[in-house]
Amino acid sequence: MRQKLFWRLVLGWLLLLSAANLQASPVTAMDIVGREVTLQQPAKRVILADARAIQA
Repeated sequence: MRQKLFWRLVLGWLLLLSAANLQASPVTAMDIVGREVTLQQPAKRVILADARAIQA
């Protein structure tokens, strides 16, 4: 019983740490012209200058 609880706690910590790591990684975006911008933090707003930039 204690071993099962231990492994659940270990799994929970691993999931928590991996989610924090994903959240901290920088994001790189490229526009139509080929310019790259790297964001160190999540973007609060994104403005598109051309409707062709929206792709499915």
